[in-house]
Amino acid sequence: MKILVQFLFIVAASALFISIAGMYGCKTDSPESIVREVNLSIGGFYRHPTGDNFMVPRTSGQPISSMNLIQSGDQLNAFDNHGFLYQGTIGRVLDGSQASITLQGQSTAGNNATISGIVVVSGNTATMEGTWLEDALASPVFAQALVPTNAPAQSPNNGGGGDVGVSPASTTLDADGGTQTFSASGGSGDFTWSLLDSGLGTIISVSGSRNESATYSALAVGTQTITARDSRGDIDSSTISQTTSLSGPPLP
Repeated sequence: MKILVQFLFIVAASALFISIAGMYGCKTDSPESIVREVNLSIGGFYRHPTGDNFMVPRTSGQPISSMNLIQSGDQLNAFDNHGFLYQGTIGRVLDGSQASITLQGQSTAGNNATISGIVVVSGNTATMEGTWLEDALASPVFAQALVPTNAPAQSPNNGGGGDVGVSPASTTLDADGGTQTFSASGGSGDFTWSLLDSGLGTIISVSGSRNESATYSALAVGTQTITARDSRGDIDSSTISQTTSLSGPPLP
């Protein structure tokens, strides 16, 4: 009986302490308030590698040309060129060179938006690639930044190693179905190809033992970027200027 009374006294005292702590705003750390350390630094000033393009070309408000990403452990804060704040976290980190990220903020029109994607670090270059998501809108996200050197540089593989190169570096196409074949070289392993704006054109074929050749077809007027990425995350891009055909029907 004496042991039971002591037990009930301890339970009551604990409940009283919790009540008083809550009254005065005291709290213990929750999992959400703990900063997780990660072995990858991705903080930096991000913008599209070709200066005239936007890192987020389409939003419900103004497009975004740059973003200053600040990292503390796995916690992220970012300010875009319009001064809008985004907050988020780093998710999974792979091989000390690639991390999934999520950022939440608003467009200049005041609509909630989420950036979901990955950041790949090669040497002191970080490449962010993902998607801008609003309720009724989605846009590609693509940007690069200089970061502290925290991942191994590219090493030779079956591709011979070295920096990735894409040729031609730039070209002009008829917006109504003009085509161009691009070639990637250097790097390591097989290549994957991506477009900044899938609404402007499409990759109609990829070929070669390392997928080093990609044929692109234009669909609309605008400035497109095609990017080749090797197996280690090293990239290079080419700029495509898509214009209306200068030719027309013969004069009477």
